[in-house]
Amino acid sequence: MPDCRATRLLVSAADELTAQVPLRPADVDPTRLAVVVGTALGGVEEGERALAGDGRGGGCAALSTMRRDTTSPAGSALAGMSLTVSTACASGATAMGLGADLLRQDMADLVVAGGYDVLCRFVMRGFDALRSLTRDEVRPFDRRRSGLLLGEAGALVLLAREADAGRRPLGWLRGHASTGDGSHISAPDPDGRGLERAVRLALAEADAAPATWTS
Repeated sequence: MPDCRATRLLVSAADELTAQVPLRPADVDPTRLAVVVGTALGGVEEGERALAGDGRGGGCAALSTMRRDTTSPAGSALAGMSLTVSTACASGATAMGLGADLLRQDMADLVVAGGYDVLCRFVMRGFDALRSLTRDEVRPFDRRRSGLLLGEAGALVLLAREADAGRRPLGWLRGHASTGDGSHISAPDPDGRGLERAVRLALAEADAAPATWTS
């Protein structure tokens, strides 16, 4: 895994998780411990540097960097199953949902799941081009809201079946769902059909499936 700000953020989240929930070899079979990490852009900042530093081969170097940094974070972790997912702003939530699926399908006994992303010029200019950034203050539930402010973070949780929980959990993941509208490059279906279907599927899963414990 490359040494970049994005990587350091993810490693810091992993350190914090293992400090709170130590994973001793006797606790779980390493082949039954899965890792699912979500990221919107991975180490795209490293791609910017590759482009800036090599006038002739910069494009190839940047493509190689982006491919490596968006596919390797989970894969470099442990002996069990590893997945890296990218569903834009929902990447971390998608990772947790997929982790819950692995538990319910008995493909893992414990899952480290979460997400990370850092800010860079590419991200800031992309959201600015979409006119999504506020020039004022953040007021998400106000009629006067004018956009959002971006932040960066990394966070990981440990997922387990409720029956395997040995202490008080932080919470439960009851159900999840993902749908694709195919309506617009950046906007949802104007009638909200994709959102409605995702909500209905998540509620149906919550009624039918056992809970997943998070710590």
